[in-house]
Amino acid sequence: MPGLTMFVRSLPAVTCILVAIAGAAPSGVAQSAGQPTSIQREIERQRQRLSSSDIEERRDALMRLGNMKRPDASRVAAAGLNDPEVQVRAAAAHAVVFLPPAEAAGLILPLLQDRAEFIRREAAYALGETHSRSAVARLSELLSGDKEAAVRSAAAVALGQIGDETAVNALSQALSGMKKRCARPRIRWARFAVAPDCLP
Repeated sequence: MPGLTMFVRSLPAVTCILVAIAGAAPSGVAQSAGQPTSIQREIERQRQRLSSSDIEERRDALMRLGNMKRPDASRVAAAGLNDPEVQVRAAAAHAVVFLPPAEAAGLILPLLQDRAEFIRREAAYALGETHSRSAVARLSELLSGDKEAAVRSAAAVALGQIGDETAVNALSQALSGMKKRCARPRIRWARFAVAPDCLP
């Protein structure tokens, strides 16, 4: 029986091949699972750039992290909130908004006390992007108490984006006491966004 003889003789080779495949597969899977993804590698690359002495490079790294629109990238970007440079802190404020709303707001809120008008303004806008109701009280205070009109206007826009009805009184008071007409449309829009049934 030549056919049977050939089959029996081929068994050792087939067995070796199957054993080799079975042995290699788990190893390959483990190696793949242990390697960072391309996104993780990019996040790490931008994290390293945050340590650069070049202001523009740090700002660019934060913008790239924000453009990923991922919570893990936003957590890395949070380190920029304490940067000594104004433009870097502002970029960080917008880069962390992809965290859960309350977490993002908690990180940004301290910037509302920054001495730089630019930072307070950008922080207010960023809080609007979070849509977190935990920011309403501080934004309402900013709307009524900040000395800079641009910051108050940003606070109004943020309150409109968040859409919490508890901000109606603060928006109405700001609208009635606003001297500069250029800011009135934003506050009127914000009040309408929060409470559409309010009379103009």
